[in-house]
Amino acid sequence: MAWTTRRILIAVGVSTVVILAVAVTLDRLAADGGAADPSSVATDGADAPGTATGPNGDDSAAGASEPPGSSGDDGNASEVLPPLEPMSGLPDPVVPTPFVSSPLPPDAAVSGGLVDGFPAGIAVYEASEIVSSSVSSAGEHLQATLAARTEAGPQAVLDFYSQHFGSLGLTSTIAPAVGGSRALSFANGGDSLVVTVTGGSAGTDYTVFATLTAQG
Repeated sequence: MAWTTRRILIAVGVSTVVILAVAVTLDRLAADGGAADPSSVATDGADAPGTATGPNGDDSAAGASEPPGSSGDDGNASEVLPPLEPMSGLPDPVVPTPFVSSPLPPDAAVSGGLVDGFPAGIAVYEASEIVSSSVSSAGEHLQATLAARTEAGPQAVLDFYSQHFGSLGLTSTIAPAVGGSRALSFANGGDSLVVTVTGGSAGTDYTVFATLTAQG
């Protein structure tokens, strides 16, 4: 009887040891299986190349790669530029004003003033003393000559006629001159004029020679 009891106690002890060993083994396996692999975590947490994530882990930052002008909702949307406005602020072209019209005046010349029939479009510089003037016609063409003097300088006279004839639609160019004089020529269509100035101690002597074509 005593031997039987001893065998039972030994069997119980061995069973207890086996159970404890199995429990310890299972506990270690459970701990090892629940631990995350650091390399796996680093690989899974890394973003794919070229993909940006927002603060919440989503792909909200991907919209930054959209091309300018796109709406983000539709790839076909594009920016529409406003139509070009026509250029403004440019002066209107000057319509040439005819100097003379038919019938032309008879030939004439006068000293100390303007002859009858002298073209009104040929202005006289302010505060000038008129030395002589004349007109001579041939067919539809008229030649007009003005000689005068002023106390103003030569450049002031040239500037005056440049502005005056320019307002009538004529273009100016530098003309040849002799004897220390200076000259400008003006032309438009069938009309041409030459203004020559010569400076002196008392002021400026100047002449206007015009070849004009009658209109109408």
